[in-house]
Amino acid sequence: MIRQISVIALAALVLTGGVWASEATGAGGNGRGAFTDDDGSVHEHDINGFAAAGITRGCNPPANDRFCPKQPVTRQEMASFLVRALGLPPASGGKFVDTAESIHAAEIDALAAAGITVGCNPPKNDRFCPTQPVTRGQMASFLARALDLDVPESSNFVDISSSVHREDIAALAAAGITRGCNPPDNTRFCPRDPVTREQMASFLVRALDGVEPIQNRFTLRDGIRCTKDGITCTGRTTLARGVDFDVMEGWYQVLPYQGNERQELSRGSTHVEFLWNGKSIAREYLGITEGDTRAWKQFRIDPPPLTRGTHTLKGIWRWSGVTTQTVTYTITVP
Repeated sequence: MIRQISVIALAALVLTGGVWASEATGAGGNGRGAFTDDDGSVHEHDINGFAAAGITRGCNPPANDRFCPKQPVTRQEMASFLVRALGLPPASGGKFVDTAESIHAAEIDALAAAGITVGCNPPKNDRFCPTQPVTRGQMASFLARALDLDVPESSNFVDISSSVHREDIAALAAAGITRGCNPPDNTRFCPRDPVTREQMASFLVRALDGVEPIQNRFTLRDGIRCTKDGITCTGRTTLARGVDFDVMEGWYQVLPYQGNERQELSRGSTHVEFLWNGKSIAREYLGITEGDTRAWKQFRIDPPPLTRGTHTLKGIWRWSGVTTQTVTYTITVP
């Protein structure tokens, strides 16, 4: 028996299986990540992972729907990022004379207690300079101390020999946390340049166990309109140029199986076919996962990064070779 799609369930049919849809990740909307202002950034997937791990909360409270990716990271912001990322315990008794008015004062104290920062005015080091931007060299030292990295014998960077942070920079590179500042050659580190918030996200995602990049996800089920029979559906959205996302869609089957349902779900002719701008796009079969009440058969595609213009993404759901629904999504890129 052909499984009916969920739209038809509104007609009071008994539904035992149907279209399975992935939720779009992040607060930014379908095909977008956790924030609305980092679309197309090469660091966007790292920013998504950074946010999912609770290390960042955004840059515009209370809405916090923006990340301000190009904004330099201040020393006090760096303190909060590291304390959240490393789970450092709170500390009492401020070491620095210039942090009492900072909303990050507790995190700065925790960072100092852990030996990750020593101050900004050596040799006295009774100041932290909380609002100053963090340079890439300073960031290297923060992370090298926090992660207790080993110093290698040499470095490939040609611009760090006069930096007081050179050993920590070399350690960061040897650990794979930094790749340089002049791709594709990456022979320079630019130790005096400020660290941007998007760069910081990538540094920490590479550095920390358990924090992984999260790709944007697009679902063909968000905001669609369908014909009365539920078979032909359309949707539309606008996304920024360069946005990179994946699509994960498939079928679900209510358990326990009845009759030939297991065999029908397992057949290669039960699948989702995808077309990008009218051309078939290769899909990855992710297998069948069985839960307590449902089984899911999942497929995944990676459309090309978005270029300016209008694109169409079409999904065709087939059960045992019979088309049960088509969804055509129009994506406009200004």
